[in-house]
Amino acid sequence: MITGESLALIEEFLVRRRLGIVETMDTDGRKIDAFLILREQVEREERDDTSEY
Repeated sequence: MITGESLALIEEFLVRRRLGIVETMDTDGRKIDAFLILREQVEREERDDTSEY
């Protein structure tokens, strides 16, 4: 199940990635964990040429 919070994290990750915004010490730890997982997945998809982004 994908929650509203999950969708918000994905959206924020993609916006930050597009704008080149890096995480700071003020960023919530849970958000950092989510962003690391998302970054790994996006990089894997880009490497395998299966990315939708």
